[in-house]
Amino acid sequence: MMPKYDIEWAIDKLSQLNPDQKINTMLMTAAIITKLLEKEQIRPIIVGGFSIAIYSNENYTTRDIDIVVSERSETTSLLQRLGFKKGNQNYFHEKLEVVIDFPGDTLAGSSEKVNKIVIDNTDSLYVYVIAIEDIIMDRLRAYLYWDEDISKEWGMQILTLHFDKLDMQYMMEVGKGAEVIEESKEITKWIDECQEIL
Repeated sequence: MMPKYDIEWAIDKLSQLNPDQKINTMLMTAAIITKLLEKEQIRPIIVGGFSIAIYSNENYTTRDIDIVVSERSETTSLLQRLGFKKGNQNYFHEKLEVVIDFPGDTLAGSSEKVNKIVIDNTDSLYVYVIAIEDIIMDRLRAYLYWDEDISKEWGMQILTLHFDKLDMQYMMEVGKGAEVIEESKEITKWIDECQEIL
């Protein structure tokens, strides 16, 4: 018999998660939330630090899940029904030690390039994650505009890990991955550096 994928199912699935297995708990929590929200035609997209953790093969450590959604009020209502408590600008599940933040309502990147990553085939659970190219460009902007050297390190690591499957043209093209010519020039430098390493 197929599960109903309702609140009771979700609460039961969440109760089985082990907060000591941080990345798995965060992925499963996001996948369960995605399953319920998609029934309401809402597609949550993971961005920020947790997307870096996913794309860096879990080398990056973060304690929260940044999600972009079009319908924040419906999403926050669902979170509260799942046991999350409202903080200042986030929601916290005490037992799971999972924090969910909403950095914005609009995806900074291509919605067509968002990746669907399967987490659990048994319950057909998956998450949507900002495109690899867009998170690299996000790290590039942090490096360029805020002098965050660590952002370049993470951007380069992701670029190197996924080099063969990236849309380089998209990242270099102003008006697509690159917002201005300086970003296009900088990503070209990063690509050149990666090619020397590989």
